[in-house]
Amino acid sequence: MLMYFTVSDLPYNAIKRFREKVSFSFTLLSTGIQNAFPQKYNYLNIELLDVPETNISKVFTQTNKFIEQALADHGCVLVHCNAGISRSASIVLAYLIGIHRMQYEEAYQLLKKARVNIRPNDGFVRQLNEYAAEIEQRYQS
Repeated sequence: MLMYFTVSDLPYNAIKRFREKVSFSFTLLSTGIQNAFPQKYNYLNIELLDVPETNISKVFTQTNKFIEQALADHGCVLVHCNAGISRSASIVLAYLIGIHRMQYEEAYQLLKKARVNIRPNDGFVRQLNEYAAEIEQRYQS
């Protein structure tokens, strides 16, 4: 399921490793870093601070749609932030929860197999668990 995803730190590092595979990228930033290769990749840039008070759940619908479109176009999606630990992991977890209807812990364990050093901050974990409950409720109705 994660074969079309790459979660990473800064884009230059990831693109060096996965140059031929990546076709869509989205950047989660706390500062206005420029897109590394705007002529080559389709970007979705979202500025989010990696602090527990940040409302990351407000972008789940937008990011899930971007990922779904990229995968429908047979793309490979690079989701990255400065460290590749909290924000980018949270977005991929939201995708697994929202689109594949996983519970938080199931999604976390799956992503951890692909990238061992993920660690969403406590506020993001709370929002992801709330999102999982919301998705579950939506399908039970």
